[in-house]
Amino acid sequence: KPALIFTVAHGELCWMASKMSDRFNIPLVTFFHDWWPDSAYVHNWARGIINRRFQYLYQQSSLALCVSEEMRQALGKHSNAQILPPIPDREPRVEYHNWHVEAARQINSVGTQTESKFKVVYAGNLSDIYGSMMQKLCTSCHGIHEFKLTLFGSEPDWSYSLKEQVKKQKIYGGFLSRDLLTNELTKANALLVAMSFEKRDKKRMETSFPSKLVEYCQFGKPIIIWGPEYCSGVRWGREHQAALLVTSTLAGDLVNAIKALVNNRDEQECLGNKARGMARGMFNPNKLQQQFVDSIYRVVTMNQGKANVF
Repeated sequence: KPALIFTVAHGELCWMASKMSDRFNIPLVTFFHDWWPDSAYVHNWARGIINRRFQYLYQQSSLALCVSEEMRQALGKHSNAQILPPIPDREPRVEYHNWHVEAARQINSVGTQTESKFKVVYAGNLSDIYGSMMQKLCTSCHGIHEFKLTLFGSEPDWSYSLKEQVKKQKIYGGFLSRDLLTNELTKANALLVAMSFEKRDKKRMETSFPSKLVEYCQFGKPIIIWGPEYCSGVRWGREHQAALLVTSTLAGDLVNAIKALVNNRDEQECLGNKARGMARGMFNPNKLQQQFVDSIYRVVTMNQGKANVF
Protein backbone atom coordinates (compact mmCIF):
# COMPACT_ATOMS: atom_id res chain seq x y z
CA LYS A 1 0.00 0.00 0.00
CA PRO A 2 1.53 3.36 -0.99
CA ALA A 3 2.10 6.02 1.62
CA LEU A 4 0.65 8.81 -0.53
CA ILE A 5 -1.20 9.46 -3.76
CA PHE A 6 -0.01 12.42 -5.84
CA THR A 7 -2.08 14.20 -8.45
CA VAL A 8 -2.34 17.47 -10.35
CA ALA A 9 -5.71 19.25 -10.33
CA HIS A 10 -6.02 19.20 -14.10
CA GLY A 11 -7.74 16.77 -16.44
CA GLU A 12 -9.68 13.62 -15.63
CA LEU A 13 -6.97 11.60 -13.88
CA CYS A 14 -7.23 13.74 -10.75
CA TRP A 15 -10.77 12.40 -10.24
CA MET A 16 -9.38 8.87 -10.33
CA ALA A 17 -6.78 9.84 -7.73
CA SER A 18 -9.55 11.30 -5.59
CA LYS A 19 -11.59 8.08 -5.72
CA MET A 20 -8.56 5.91 -4.94
CA SER A 21 -7.70 8.09 -1.96
CA ASP A 22 -11.24 7.72 -0.60
CA ARG A 23 -11.53 4.02 -1.31
CA PHE A 24 -8.19 2.91 0.12
CA ASN A 25 -7.86 5.62 2.79
CA ILE A 26 -4.53 6.87 1.40
CA PRO A 27 -3.55 10.52 1.96
CA LEU A 28 -3.84 12.65 -1.17
CA VAL A 29 -1.33 15.33 -2.19
CA THR A 30 -2.57 17.66 -4.92
CA PHE A 31 -0.84 20.33 -6.98
CA PHE A 32 -3.06 23.28 -7.88
CA HIS A 33 -1.17 25.00 -10.69
CA ASP A 34 -4.03 26.32 -12.80
CA TRP A 35 -7.73 27.05 -12.42
CA TRP A 36 -8.60 24.12 -14.64
CA PRO A 37 -12.42 24.41 -14.56
CA ASP A 38 -12.20 27.63 -16.58
CA SER A 39 -10.03 26.07 -19.29
CA ALA A 40 -11.66 22.63 -19.52
CA TYR A 41 -13.15 21.79 -22.92
CA VAL A 42 -16.68 21.13 -21.68
CA HIS A 43 -20.16 22.56 -22.21
CA ASN A 44 -20.93 25.55 -20.01
CA TRP A 45 -23.60 23.59 -18.11
CA ALA A 46 -20.91 21.14 -16.97
CA ARG A 47 -18.47 23.79 -15.77
CA GLY A 48 -20.26 24.24 -12.47
CA ILE A 49 -19.98 20.50 -11.80
CA ILE A 50 -16.24 20.59 -12.48
CA ASN A 51 -15.87 23.60 -10.19
CA ARG A 52 -17.54 21.73 -7.33
CA ARG A 53 -15.37 18.66 -7.88
CA PHE A 54 -12.32 20.92 -8.06
CA GLN A 55 -13.21 22.41 -4.67
CA TYR A 56 -13.89 18.95 -3.23
CA LEU A 57 -10.48 17.77 -4.41
CA TYR A 58 -8.94 20.70 -2.56
CA GLN A 59 -10.73 19.95 0.70
CA GLN A 60 -10.06 16.21 0.37
CA SER A 61 -6.30 16.67 -0.03
CA SER A 62 -4.13 16.06 3.03
CA LEU A 63 -1.67 18.48 1.44
CA ALA A 64 -2.69 21.08 -1.13
CA LEU A 65 0.26 22.67 -2.93
CA CYS A 66 -0.92 25.97 -4.41
CA VAL A 67 1.16 27.69 -7.06
CA SER A 68 0.39 31.16 -5.67
CA GLU A 69 -1.16 32.98 -2.73
CA GLU A 70 -3.96 34.04 -5.07
CA MET A 71 -4.70 30.38 -5.83
CA ARG A 72 -4.85 29.54 -2.13
CA GLN A 73 -7.18 32.45 -1.44
CA ALA A 74 -9.47 31.53 -4.34
CA LEU A 75 -9.73 27.92 -3.14
CA GLY A 76 -10.56 28.95 0.43
CA LYS A 77 -9.64 27.74 3.89
CA HIS A 78 -7.72 24.49 4.27
CA SER A 79 -5.92 22.85 7.17
CA ASN A 80 -2.74 22.21 5.15
CA ALA A 81 -2.55 24.39 2.03
CA GLN A 82 0.94 25.61 1.20
CA ILE A 83 2.32 27.90 -1.49
CA LEU A 84 4.85 26.20 -3.76
CA PRO A 85 5.89 28.08 -6.91
CA PRO A 86 7.05 26.12 -9.96
CA ILE A 87 10.46 24.57 -9.26
CA PRO A 88 13.12 25.45 -11.86
CA ASP A 89 15.32 22.63 -13.03
CA ARG A 90 18.76 24.06 -12.32
CA GLU A 91 20.81 26.50 -10.32
CA PRO A 92 21.11 30.10 -11.62
CA ARG A 93 22.74 29.82 -15.05
CA VAL A 94 24.54 33.14 -15.50
CA GLU A 95 26.39 35.75 -13.49
CA TYR A 96 24.43 38.78 -14.61
CA HIS A 97 27.08 41.44 -14.09
CA ASN A 98 29.61 39.65 -16.29
CA TRP A 99 27.00 39.00 -18.95
CA HIS A 100 25.75 42.62 -18.85
CA VAL A 101 29.22 44.06 -19.42
CA GLU A 102 29.89 41.71 -22.34
CA ALA A 103 26.47 42.31 -23.93
CA ALA A 104 26.88 46.07 -23.70
CA ARG A 105 30.33 45.83 -25.28
CA GLN A 106 28.97 43.82 -28.20
CA ILE A 107 26.05 46.17 -28.82
CA ASN A 108 28.27 49.25 -28.72
CA SER A 109 31.00 47.81 -30.89
CA VAL A 110 28.91 46.35 -33.70
CA GLY A 111 26.29 49.03 -34.11
CA THR A 112 22.93 48.22 -35.65
CA GLN A 113 23.59 44.84 -37.21
CA THR A 114 20.78 42.39 -36.56
CA GLU A 115 22.91 39.96 -34.57
CA SER A 116 24.10 42.74 -32.25
CA LYS A 117 20.73 44.31 -31.46
CA PHE A 118 19.19 44.27 -28.01
CA LYS A 119 17.54 40.83 -27.99
CA VAL A 120 14.11 40.26 -26.45
CA VAL A 121 13.05 36.60 -26.24
CA TYR A 122 9.66 35.06 -25.59
CA ALA A 123 9.49 31.29 -25.09
CA GLY A 124 6.12 29.66 -24.68
CA ASN A 125 2.63 29.33 -26.09
CA LEU A 126 2.11 31.25 -29.34
CA SER A 127 -1.45 30.05 -29.92
CA ASP A 128 -4.69 29.70 -27.94
CA ILE A 129 -5.10 32.53 -25.43
CA TYR A 130 -1.75 34.09 -26.38
CA GLY A 131 -2.10 33.86 -30.15
CA SER A 132 -3.73 37.24 -30.65
CA MET A 133 -1.27 39.01 -28.32
CA MET A 134 1.76 37.57 -30.08
CA GLN A 135 0.39 38.36 -33.54
CA LYS A 136 -0.21 42.00 -32.57
CA LEU A 137 3.27 42.20 -31.07
CA CYS A 138 4.87 40.87 -34.25
CA THR A 139 2.96 43.41 -36.33
CA SER A 140 3.97 46.26 -33.99
CA CYS A 141 7.63 45.23 -34.23
CA HIS A 142 7.65 45.58 -38.02
CA GLY A 143 10.29 48.13 -38.98
CA ILE A 144 11.63 48.47 -35.43
CA HIS A 145 15.42 48.91 -35.35
CA GLU A 146 16.07 49.40 -31.63
CA PHE A 147 15.68 45.75 -30.65
CA LYS A 148 15.21 42.26 -32.05
CA LEU A 149 12.22 40.17 -30.96
CA THR A 150 12.46 36.38 -31.17
CA LEU A 151 9.64 33.95 -30.36
CA PHE A 152 10.21 30.28 -29.55
CA GLY A 153 7.52 27.64 -29.24
CA SER A 154 5.38 25.18 -31.14
CA GLU A 155 4.33 26.43 -34.57
CA PRO A 156 1.47 28.89 -34.02
CA ASP A 157 -2.02 28.54 -35.47
CA TRP A 158 -1.73 31.84 -37.32
CA SER A 159 -2.51 32.61 -40.94
CA TYR A 160 -0.09 31.13 -43.45
CA SER A 161 0.99 34.57 -44.67
CA LEU A 162 1.82 35.85 -41.18
CA LYS A 163 3.73 32.68 -40.29
CA GLU A 164 5.79 33.00 -43.45
CA GLN A 165 6.43 36.66 -42.69
CA VAL A 166 7.71 36.09 -39.13
CA LYS A 167 9.86 33.19 -40.31
CA LYS A 168 11.37 35.34 -43.06
CA GLN A 169 12.04 38.14 -40.58
CA LYS A 170 13.55 35.59 -38.17
CA ILE A 171 11.09 36.60 -35.48
CA TYR A 172 9.85 33.03 -35.09
CA GLY A 173 12.67 30.71 -34.08
CA GLY A 174 10.73 27.46 -33.95
CA PHE A 175 10.40 24.88 -31.21
CA LEU A 176 13.78 24.14 -29.63
CA SER A 177 15.12 21.40 -27.41
CA ARG A 178 15.79 22.33 -23.81
CA ASP A 179 19.54 22.76 -24.33
CA LEU A 180 19.13 24.89 -27.46
CA LEU A 181 16.50 27.06 -25.78
CA THR A 182 18.75 27.54 -22.76
CA ASN A 183 21.45 28.78 -25.11
CA GLU A 184 19.06 31.29 -26.69
CA LEU A 185 17.84 32.55 -23.32
CA THR A 186 21.44 32.96 -22.20
CA LYS A 187 22.16 35.18 -25.21
CA ALA A 188 19.06 37.35 -24.71
CA ASN A 189 19.14 40.86 -23.26
CA ALA A 190 15.61 40.68 -21.83
CA LEU A 191 12.97 37.98 -21.41
CA LEU A 192 9.24 38.46 -22.01
CA VAL A 193 6.33 36.99 -20.04
CA ALA A 194 2.78 37.43 -21.38
CA MET A 195 -0.52 36.97 -19.54
CA SER A 196 -3.93 37.19 -21.16
CA PHE A 197 -6.08 40.32 -21.00
CA GLU A 198 -9.26 38.47 -22.02
CA LYS A 199 -12.11 38.68 -19.52
CA ARG A 200 -12.82 34.95 -19.84
CA ASP A 201 -9.26 34.19 -18.67
CA LYS A 202 -9.32 36.52 -15.66
CA LYS A 203 -9.53 33.90 -12.90
CA ARG A 204 -6.78 31.82 -14.51
CA MET A 205 -4.52 34.86 -14.77
CA GLU A 206 -5.25 35.82 -11.16
CA THR A 207 -4.52 32.40 -9.68
CA SER A 208 -1.86 30.76 -11.86
CA PHE A 209 1.80 31.74 -11.73
CA PRO A 210 3.83 31.59 -14.95
CA SER A 211 6.48 28.90 -14.73
CA LYS A 212 8.51 30.70 -17.38
CA LEU A 213 8.88 33.65 -14.99
CA VAL A 214 10.55 31.38 -12.45
CA GLU A 215 12.75 29.86 -15.16
CA TYR A 216 13.65 33.28 -16.57
CA CYS A 217 14.93 34.46 -13.19
CA GLN A 218 17.58 31.74 -13.30
CA PHE A 219 19.22 33.60 -16.20
CA GLY A 220 19.58 36.88 -14.32
CA LYS A 221 18.19 38.93 -17.21
CA PRO A 222 15.69 41.82 -17.12
CA ILE A 223 12.17 40.43 -17.16
CA ILE A 224 9.33 42.15 -19.00
CA ILE A 225 5.77 41.23 -17.99
CA TRP A 226 2.94 42.14 -20.36
CA GLY A 227 -0.42 41.55 -18.76
CA PRO A 228 -3.35 43.06 -16.82
CA GLU A 229 -2.99 44.66 -13.41
CA TYR A 230 -4.81 41.80 -11.70
CA CYS A 231 -2.65 38.96 -13.05
CA SER A 232 -0.30 37.19 -10.67
CA GLY A 233 2.81 38.05 -12.69
CA VAL A 234 2.20 41.79 -12.63
CA ARG A 235 1.26 41.71 -8.95
CA TRP A 236 4.49 39.84 -8.19
CA GLY A 237 6.54 42.28 -10.26
CA ARG A 238 4.97 45.29 -8.59
CA GLU A 239 5.33 43.91 -5.07
CA HIS A 240 9.02 43.13 -5.51
CA GLN A 241 9.83 45.83 -8.11
CA ALA A 242 11.43 42.99 -10.03
CA ALA A 243 10.24 43.46 -13.62
CA LEU A 244 9.36 45.96 -16.31
CA LEU A 245 5.55 45.97 -16.24
CA VAL A 246 3.35 46.82 -19.22
CA THR A 247 -0.36 46.65 -18.36
CA SER A 248 -1.71 48.23 -21.55
CA THR A 249 -3.46 45.93 -24.01
CA LEU A 250 -1.75 47.76 -26.88
CA ALA A 251 1.27 45.99 -28.34
CA GLY A 252 2.62 49.38 -29.39
CA ASP A 253 2.87 50.42 -25.75
CA LEU A 254 4.93 47.30 -25.04
CA VAL A 255 7.21 48.13 -27.97
CA ASN A 256 7.71 51.67 -26.64
CA ALA A 257 8.49 50.35 -23.14
CA ILE A 258 11.12 48.01 -24.58
CA LYS A 259 12.65 50.89 -26.57
CA ALA A 260 12.96 52.89 -23.36
CA LEU A 261 14.60 49.92 -21.64
CA VAL A 262 17.12 49.58 -24.48
CA ASN A 263 18.30 53.12 -23.77
CA ASN A 264 18.41 52.74 -19.99
CA ARG A 265 21.44 50.67 -18.99
CA ASP A 266 20.93 51.38 -15.30
CA GLU A 267 17.40 49.95 -15.44
CA GLN A 268 18.67 46.91 -17.32
CA GLU A 269 21.25 46.20 -14.65
CA CYS A 270 18.78 46.85 -11.82
CA LEU A 271 16.20 44.44 -13.25
CA GLY A 272 18.86 41.85 -14.03
CA ASN A 273 20.09 41.99 -10.44
CA LYS A 274 16.50 41.67 -9.20
CA ALA A 275 16.03 38.52 -11.27
CA ARG A 276 19.29 37.08 -10.01
CA GLY A 277 18.24 37.83 -6.42
CA MET A 278 14.95 36.01 -6.97
CA ALA A 279 16.82 33.02 -8.39
CA ARG A 280 18.91 32.86 -5.23
CA GLY A 281 16.03 33.51 -2.86
CA MET A 282 12.31 33.12 -3.58
CA PHE A 283 12.88 30.89 -6.63
CA ASN A 284 15.94 29.01 -5.47
CA PRO A 285 15.41 25.45 -6.78
CA ASN A 286 17.15 23.79 -3.83
CA LYS A 287 15.02 25.65 -1.30
CA LEU A 288 11.80 24.94 -3.17
CA GLN A 289 12.68 21.27 -3.56
CA GLN A 290 13.45 21.00 0.14
CA GLN A 291 10.15 22.67 1.02
CA PHE A 292 8.37 20.13 -1.18
CA VAL A 293 10.15 17.14 0.38
CA ASP A 294 9.63 18.38 3.94
CA SER A 295 5.92 18.89 3.29
CA ILE A 296 5.56 15.34 2.00
CA TYR A 297 7.34 13.79 4.94
CA ARG A 298 5.20 15.73 7.41
CA VAL A 299 2.06 14.31 5.83
CA VAL A 300 3.44 10.76 5.89
CA THR A 301 4.67 11.09 9.46
CA MET A 302 1.33 12.45 10.58
CA ASN A 303 -0.56 9.57 8.96
CA GLN A 304 1.79 6.62 9.49
CA GLY A 305 4.24 7.58 12.16
CA LYS A 306 7.19 7.20 9.83
CA ALA A 307 8.21 8.37 6.38
CA ASN A 308 8.54 5.78 3.64
CA VAL A 309 8.16 7.83 0.48
CA PHE A 310 10.84 7.21 -2.11
